[in-house]
Amino acid sequence: MEERLNSTNPLDDPKESESKLQRQNEEDQAIIQDENATPSEKEAAEARVVERNQELTCLQTHFGEREREFCFFSKCKFSYHRWTRTNLITR
Repeated sequence: MEERLNSTNPLDDPKESESKLQRQNEEDQAIIQDENATPSEKEAAEARVVERNQELTCLQTHFGEREREFCFFSKCKFSYHRWTRTNLITR
């Protein structure tokens, strides 16, 4: 799972990755609920769902971290610009 997260292209749309994982989970849920599916198919589908849910949790954590970093960067940038304007005007 971690390898897949690390190997993803950083330019990929994170929301697209999230929706893809959710779509795959829905497909596997259909297999799990299918009465004609074999027990081994159901077990494999359940394992994939568990793994994808872990990936989704990691992705959401990663999104939160990126958002906090961006907010911090924006605050620093705003403070820097305010400081430079104030100091340039007073000189």
